Amino acid sequence: GIAVVKVDKLYGYIRDNGTVLVDPKYLSVGDFNSGRAPVKVGGKWGFIDNTGALVIQPIYDEAKTFSEGFAEVRSNDGWFFIDVSGEPIFGQMFNETREFSEGKAPVRVGEKWGYIDKQGKAIIKPQFDGAEPFSENTARIKNGDRWGMINDAGDILVKPRYDEIGSFTEGMALIVLNYKAGFINTKGE
Repeated sequence: GIAVVKVDKLYGYIRDNGTVLVDPKYLSVGDFNSGRAPVKVGGKWGFIDNTGALVIQPIYDEAKTFSEGFAEVRSNDGWFFIDVSGEPIFGQMFNETREFSEGKAPVRVGEKWGYIDKQGKAIIKPQFDGAEPFSENTARIKNGDRWGMINDAGDILVKPRYDEIGSFTEGMALIVLNYKAGFINTKGE
C-alpha cells in the first residue's frame, strides 16, 4: 500500500514498509487508484504513477482520484473525465461530476443531475437536484431538500422524503426524518 505523508505543509507518499516513494514536494495530493494519484504543482493539478513519475501534466484547475479507470478533472470550461493516459474521454463537459461506481457516474447538466455509463452515454436523464454514486445497485438522489433512492435502471425505490439517507449496506440504509433516525430496506420499508 501507499500512504500520504505531510512535512512542513508539503505532501508526498510513503510505502507501507515506511520507505519514501515521493518526497514531500506537493502543495496537495490525492489517493492512488488505477496506478495514478492527483498532485498539485504550482497551482495546477496533474497525476503521478506509482513510481512517483509525473505521467499526466499539471494542466487542470482541479482533479480527483481515479475510479474505475477514469478521473474527474476541471478546466475553465467545466468538468470532464480522463483515462489513465490523460486523454479526455466522451468529448463532453459537465457542470459537475462525481466518481464512477458500478459502471456509472453522476453528472450535472445545467441544474439537474443524471447518470452516464462508461461510454459517456446518458443512461438516467438529468432530473434530480442531487445525485450520489451507486452502491449495491442503488444511488441516493435528491429532489428539493429531500433525499430518496433509485435503482440502476433509474426507477425510484425510495421516494425523496427524507432529510438524510445513507447508502445501502447489506440491504439496509440509515434514514433521518425530523431529527429521528431509523433504517429502511430496499423496498423503502
